Amino acid sequence: MSPDLQLARLLLYAAEVVFCWVRLALWAYAFVRTRLTLWVLLIIGDVIGLGVALILLTIAWDRSFWVNWLGASGFASLSVLLLLCQIIAMTVRMVGFVLLVKWVCGLYSNRGPQPSVPS
Repeated sequence: MSPDLQLARLLLYAAEVVFCWVRLALWAYAFVRTRLTLWVLLIIGDVIGLGVALILLTIAWDRSFWVNWLGASGFASLSVLLLLCQIIAMTVRMVGFVLLVKWVCGLYSNRGPQPSVPS
C-alpha cells in the first residue's frame, strides 16, 4: 500500500474513534436526561462501532503484525467478523435513529395547530 493511502486510512480510523467517543458522550447525556430506550440503542451501536474502529486503526497502523499473529486464514476471518460487526452496529443505530425521529415527531404532533408565520 502506498504511504499516502496508509496515512489516509490512519486519519480516517482515528477520526472515527474520536467521533464515536463524542457520539457516546452525547447519547449518554441524552439518556441521563430523558431515560428513553432509543439512546441505549444508539449507545450500543456506537460501542460496537468504537471497538471496530479501534481494531481497524491498529490494523492500519501495522497490518503485518495482525497477519503474522493470526495467520492468513485468521486474518481473513477477522476481516469478515469486522464487516459483520459494522453491519450489526449500523442496523442497531438505524433502529435508534428511527425511534428518535418517531419521538421527535410525536412531540411536535401533540402541540396542536401552530400559528402561521406572517409573511
